[in-house]
Amino acid sequence: MNFTKEQLNIDFLTTEVDNLFITKYMLKAPDSFIKIYLYGLFCATHNIEARAEEVASLLGVKVSIVEMAWEYWEKEGLITLAKGNIVFRLLSDIGSKRVKSDINNTKNEGEKIIESTKMINYDIKTLLNDIEIIKGNFLKTQEIQAITHWVLEDGIKPIIVKAVYKYCTENLKGNLNYIEKVAFEWNKKGLNTEEEVEDFLKEMAGRKTLYRQVLINLGLNRGPSKVEKDMIDSWTDDMGFSEERILEACEKAGFTAYPDLRYVNGILENWAEKAKSAGVSVNKKITVTKELLRKYYEHIRQEALDVAKSHEQQVYEKVPEIKGIDKSLLDLRSQASMAIIKGLKAEDIERIKEEVSNLESNRAVLLTENNFSVDYTNVKYRCDKCQDTGVDENGGQCSCIRDRMGEAELWQKTV
Repeated sequence: MNFTKEQLNIDFLTTEVDNLFITKYMLKAPDSFIKIYLYGLFCATHNIEARAEEVASLLGVKVSIVEMAWEYWEKEGLITLAKGNIVFRLLSDIGSKRVKSDINNTKNEGEKIIESTKMINYDIKTLLNDIEIIKGNFLKTQEIQAITHWVLEDGIKPIIVKAVYKYCTENLKGNLNYIEKVAFEWNKKGLNTEEEVEDFLKEMAGRKTLYRQVLINLGLNRGPSKVEKDMIDSWTDDMGFSEERILEACEKAGFTAYPDLRYVNGILENWAEKAKSAGVSVNKKITVTKELLRKYYEHIRQEALDVAKSHEQQVYEKVPEIKGIDKSLLDLRSQASMAIIKGLKAEDIERIKEEVSNLESNRAVLLTENNFSVDYTNVKYRCDKCQDTGVDENGGQCSCIRDRMGEAELWQKTV
């Protein structure tokens, strides 16, 4: 008769981990190395064979990381490697020696961990030494762990991490969270070499200068917000405008009463659309023609007249008496013109002027009593000097023409 015992599913068995591993080894080891050690211990405990490729696949890491992990744990004394076999040592045998070593070790904590990284790979050890030289002091445990994690877990190249530290140190940005943010941003941009980093930093410096010039051109004496930076970046990165063309747009926007980045953005979008339609580069200047400018002046002049007419209708509906006053004023002004032409007596002309003045005063009172401004029905031109004709009193170009050219650029988009 044979006797057998049902075997438990391996998932319900246990794998013992010594506390010494947690208190002395786990806290400073890279995350992936810890996972690899624990999985290997699990396999050793339950007599499971697993090649490095299988371990890498199961844990979602590269085979090279698995190999470096075993080298790391061998240097730490937790395993021995012999002809492809991995033997896990009993931590109880080495625990007392380890504790004694820690008590007698008076080296700087950063230096101890740098020594422990010798078994990871040469690049990381060199990187940590280089960073300490850049910083001018020893790295702390947390920082060493972070740097190791960036390289081994996040795939950031050591040369990029070194460049990030150099950049942050030179700009007095020593906060680890800030450094990490820069490292991830640079890695996301795909920077891989010193040359690429150098080109990127030159571009960044140029971009900062552009931010400052744009705001200065718009009369803004402050630094740019993130939204403003993103908008300016879109002009170069997405629309393809040169710095010269961007500043030209800022100059045009500066002629308006309230220049801002949205107005500049409107000008550049218009230029980009026109360039696309014409099949030319966005950086090719497209000037406003005299004919277009003439039409634009006609447009804004008519716009001012239409607004005044609309205001007049509002007033007449609410205060009908004013309509009668306006008719009387029109008749009196006509009489005054005829009186001058016909050479009427001065006292007749003065009488007409007095009647006009009285009617205008009554009109003003009625307007204010009904919550209208005194000039509510007046035609309000953008330029009082030329009344939106573009021609001054001497028959020359009015000074407002520069403002109108910038506005005409945007107006083209709507006609």
